[in-house]
Amino acid sequence: MSTEQLPPLDTAPKDAQTLNKRLETISWGLFLVMFGGLKLVPASIVPEGAWLLGAGLIMFACLAIALQLSHYIKKPLQELLHMVEQVQEGDLTARAHSLGRDEFGQLGAALNKMAEGLQERDIVKEVFG
Repeated sequence: MSTEQLPPLDTAPKDAQTLNKRLETISWGLFLVMFGGLKLVPASIVPEGAWLLGAGLIMFACLAIALQLSHYIKKPLQELLHMVEQVQEGDLTARAHSLGRDEFGQLGAALNKMAEGLQERDIVKEVFG
């Protein structure tokens, strides 16, 4: 390694060569969010428990996101399933109410058309026997 003086870690390198030299001097690093942005800190000055705390926070954030996504997917499916169960029990007036623009909304619209068709078919059957 060169004994050339490198700029401090909290200043942005001027070129790629300076950045490469800086990264060669740091075996492992940690990006910390500071008031001014991201800063690369040598791993040797990061307390040992900080790695565990950071990993725990990341796992917690991932779990929270997964729970939100599952709720986002599960709620419309439960509503559509409830509508289909009502039609199965003979209630041909049942409709899917929360129609969005996504695939769940398209499925709900298709199920509504199906229920309308079954209801019309039932009316025709009553009239013409």
